[in-house]
Amino acid sequence: SPSEMHGTFRGAGDWLVHVPELSALFQEERGSLAATFEFLSRLDGAMDRLFPGYGRFETTLDERVMVERRSMRGVLEREKMQALEEFVNTGAERMKAAVSSASLTADEEAAKVALVTTVLDIDHLMAVKLALKTKRLPVTPGDETARNDASRPWHERFASGLSNIPLADYYAGWEESCGFSATTLAVTRFLVANRRIFKDHARTGINPPEVVEAFAKLCGDEQRLRALFVFTCADRFRWESELSDPVRWFNSRELYSKTLARFHPPTSGDPAKALRAAGFGEQELAILGDFGHDFFSGIYRRHAARFGSHLLRIVEVGDIAGPKVAIVRDGMSVMLGVAARDWPGLAACISGALWQQGIDLRQAHLFSAIHHGLALDFFHLHPNGKALPPDLAKLVEHAILNQLHIAPADEATLSAIHGQFTLTEIRPGECCLRFESDHDTRGAVYAICYQVLRQLQGDIHGLTAHSARRSTLISVYHNLPPARSLDEARRIVAGWG
Repeated sequence: SPSEMHGTFRGAGDWLVHVPELSALFQEERGSLAATFEFLSRLDGAMDRLFPGYGRFETTLDERVMVERRSMRGVLEREKMQALEEFVNTGAERMKAAVSSASLTADEEAAKVALVTTVLDIDHLMAVKLALKTKRLPVTPGDETARNDASRPWHERFASGLSNIPLADYYAGWEESCGFSATTLAVTRFLVANRRIFKDHARTGINPPEVVEAFAKLCGDEQRLRALFVFTCADRFRWESELSDPVRWFNSRELYSKTLARFHPPTSGDPAKALRAAGFGEQELAILGDFGHDFFSGIYRRHAARFGSHLLRIVEVGDIAGPKVAIVRDGMSVMLGVAARDWPGLAACISGALWQQGIDLRQAHLFSAIHHGLALDFFHLHPNGKALPPDLAKLVEHAILNQLHIAPADEATLSAIHGQFTLTEIRPGECCLRFESDHDTRGAVYAICYQVLRQLQGDIHGLTAHSARRSTLISVYHNLPPARSLDEARRIVAGWG
């Protein structure tokens, strides 16, 4: 009982000093580290002696505490440790079922966190545990930036860095005093410093080769990449989970898979291998291969088999084949897959059809087979809490066949756009149109796609839309026609919003 605990161990926290047995707790495979910390949390001052700043962490507020009003921060931290332990136990059971660790680098199982834990060495797994325990305690450059931003709410400015010890110094001497290896502490610093990086990349929604290359360089090796992925999954197992934001987790899994392939180029040398095994002939593979490396290096490729035969039919018989539209599910993500002839305005046409049905878009990736004039597009749907219409695929097919929602007369039906636009050039001829607003932006994705088509004559190949409680961010990736200069496009965009 609590009274017996305090009567027997009064002031126990003041007795604690760092000893090598502390690292042994993180290595122990029996029992539960989360349960151990649950016990120690009942001893006044114990956690703060072990991990400087933890006492302040337990009593401070953050966004989750203020929104959920269910538990303080220390409780959730221990629940995260429990989630990690469940990942480890589940992965161990799967490995007992003869799942090859080598396959983790080559197929979609690579993005299943329980299996990823099975190929983490002890130093990296301990680093994940230590980072979960201490991530809010050292002061990082991001913490200093937040503290100096007076526009942020107080709880956002001072939610981290609670020990007031810089990250470079926080774990100093823990090799001798706590028994942690230098590798474990180096990886822990890396995880704490980059704790938001998957989330930040997922907001962009696009993982082109240069982004993947930079991410691989940041991680340095596959063990750090795996540790960062496992840490992120455990850290966000409930708050900001895949259930609440499936698109973000889809993007994170894709970035993880693409980056892992950079460390294992031989395993990704034949992206058509799975399609060949599914029975696709060389002609079909040649057509699908025309969609390029970006398509086959990401996890959209797993859905190619569903549309490959129809794309071949379009090549063989022409427009008489019509488009093929189908609902596709990937984890918690619900997507609309479209195989059709590629033509300017396709994104505006489809987003307009979805808007008419009251369905918003969270993201879209549009792939083109240039030599065959084909499109294989995936639209991540946000149905606003409503069931999808049973005939949605047919409605979108009808819109594509008749090129609806892109006529000059459709401009009168567009939602008003209130916000700020920024047009930047990513590479020659390829631009990102960024829209930010704190107003109601329902219908803005369709309206922006329509204006990119009509006023910029742009060819859209990707978009993302993120909504928070205080803001909306939409990015539309598109090519400009050769006759349209960037300066001219910017003058046109300046008149929007």
